[in-house]
Amino acid sequence: PLELAFLQILAPRSDELVGALKAKEQGNAKFRDDALSEAVELYRQALHGFQECGECCLKEVRDEAGKAHANRAACYLRQERWPQAVAAAAAALEVDPSNVK
Repeated sequence: PLELAFLQILAPRSDELVGALKAKEQGNAKFRDDALSEAVELYRQALHGFQECGECCLKEVRDEAGKAHANRAACYLRQERWPQAVAAAAAALEVDPSNVK
């Protein structure tokens, strides 16, 4: 996956960033398994890690955070949690206005 390639080329990388990328990947797996509440929690953990990592200002990290917000929005849509979906989608667009998801 692209995220793993990103993880391999970014050096040095903080424990927070590594944990955030892992949480996002685990969230993706839970989403595929339709374990949406667990996916939302993993995306929340990922977003916290992206925000707290020393690399948080890098474009690549911001892009990963935008994807995590968009993925949370997708979870909320499937759960029919409309206000949360709108808030997560707005957060994704704030990070990356070109995000069409």
